[in-house]
Amino acid sequence: MRLIPLSGQTRIINTRTSLFLALNLIDFVVTVVAIRSNLGFEGNPLLRLFPLQSVGLIKIVVALSVIRFLGDRIGVMRFLNIGMGLVVIWNITWLVIMLIMLGV
Repeated sequence: MRLIPLSGQTRIINTRTSLFLALNLIDFVVTVVAIRSNLGFEGNPLLRLFPLQSVGLIKIVVALSVIRFLGDRIGVMRFLNIGMGLVVIWNITWLVIMLIMLGV
């Protein structure tokens, strides 16, 4: 089996789609930590209707669907990554502030 290194456009697409999936996973982990420590809640009102395990599955399925249908659109993926990055930064910042306020 011979490995073919990725270059150019393909590498950009793979990097952006991997980043999007990673940001969604980080978002879920931070959400789980916040909910289980009673320091936060799921911000999406639709996802609040489901148990936490189902929320993780839904987030991954949606992220993979976005990657499947929009993954080759570099501009769209850039925009989505910036948006998810801001969500992750907001969630982590909020969690840290809550921990500081509680003196943990």
